[in-house]
Amino acid sequence: MLRFVLHAGHHDTLAPYARRWAGELGRRIEIVSYDELFRATRVPRCVHVFADSERLNDGDRELAAQVWESIRRGAPDLKLMNHPLRSMCRYELLRTLHETGVNRFDVYRLTEARKPARFPVFLRGENDHAGPETGLIESQVELDAVVEALVRDGKSRGSRLVTEFCAERNDDGLYRKYGAFYIDGEVLPRHAMQSREWVVKADTRILNDAQWAEERRYLELNPHADWIRRVFEIARIDYGRIDYGVVDGLPQAYEINTNPTIIPAENSKLSPSGERFTAEFALALERLEATALAPRNWSDCVRLDRPIKSWPLRLSNTLLAKTLGAQVRRAI
Repeated sequence: MLRFVLHAGHHDTLAPYARRWAGELGRRIEIVSYDELFRATRVPRCVHVFADSERLNDGDRELAAQVWESIRRGAPDLKLMNHPLRSMCRYELLRTLHETGVNRFDVYRLTEARKPARFPVFLRGENDHAGPETGLIESQVELDAVVEALVRDGKSRGSRLVTEFCAERNDDGLYRKYGAFYIDGEVLPRHAMQSREWVVKADTRILNDAQWAEERRYLELNPHADWIRRVFEIARIDYGRIDYGVVDGLPQAYEINTNPTIIPAENSKLSPSGERFTAEFALALERLEATALAPRNWSDCVRLDRPIKSWPLRLSNTLLAKTLGAQVRRAI
């Protein structure tokens, strides 16, 4: 059994895969929210993947870490992945990769005194996966104007990063972005996208025979596996997907998503690369599952020595969820 702890609003990254594409393995994948985890008094004796830490606030990450440590005390040998406090979020990761020479480009918080060392730059949220919020900004004067407009619109400076642009067109005039999954040391290449736009995403990618052939070569060769392992080790992340580019022959990490989409919910058919990936992904999960015994009954569960929520609060939350179909505060 494999247990994935996800933000309540982002189960669709994994649930469609478990229901439709994982076969028998799908029945051994359990998805729970952080709300459910915080109400728990015991958890199954199985692998736990703490995902979506970048979507939690500091208080919730601390609560998740308390559960992690409680499970660790109750079952010291159980595999727990993505420590909620040790795993790096975007700012820390990209700053660290730049300082250690892995990445050429740097990032800056809008609230810090440092100014970009080079332009162009763009703005994006610190903890979301929505991509850039602006086009390329060519100077400090232009950046100051963009920030002033941001504040006038009532938007916070504290949750946004300035990122130095670091991408290049190949000889064919196209930008490329690569994606690969990392599962407990295994690297599974997922996609090699091409686009005429510098923001390379599924809705801007070019699809043709040449692109599919290039992607097949990428999936077969897995050319950056050692570099990807190094990045995840630096990030202290055990499960997720990295998006990256290659500039002057050197890989450049753009982000790590700890709750990546396996197969989009709207997909009714798998492409050849999708079929290949889902097969490799299932094998990797089965190897991960084998690191822990599946629970046979509740007596095999790990009792938490200090549940996050008291029993009156657990009861009231459960009643609210059953009667209203929701809870009063935001779901996590």
